[in-house]
Amino acid sequence: MGFFQRFRRHSPQQQATQPGRGMLEFFNLDPWWFRTFSPVERQYIEQRYQQSGGPSLTQGHIDSAPQFLANLVTSLRPEDTSIIARINAKVVELAVAQPISEPG
Repeated sequence: MGFFQRFRRHSPQQQATQPGRGMLEFFNLDPWWFRTFSPVERQYIEQRYQQSGGPSLTQGHIDSAPQFLANLVTSLRPEDTSIIARINAKVVELAVAQPISEPG
C-alpha cells in the first residue's frame, strides 16, 4: 500500500459508485485544502497543477494517484515557497501520524 493510499476516504468499491471531487477528496485532504489556502491561492495551485498535466485537484473521479504530491510540488514555481512549505508541513504531519513500517 502506498503512503497516501491509507488516507483515502473511500474504498475502491465505494469510489467507483460515488461522484468524485478530484485528487484532494480522493486522499481526504479537502478539509485541509480549504483551511490552509486562500481562494486566490487555491485557484493558483489548481491552475499550475493542471498546466503541468495533472488532473483536477477539486473535480472529477480519480481511480489512482501515483506521484500525486511530487507532481503537485513540481508544478509550482521556486518563488512559491510559502505554498510549498504548507504542503510540506502536511506531508510531515501525515508521515508522523501514519509512519511506514515496511516497504510497500
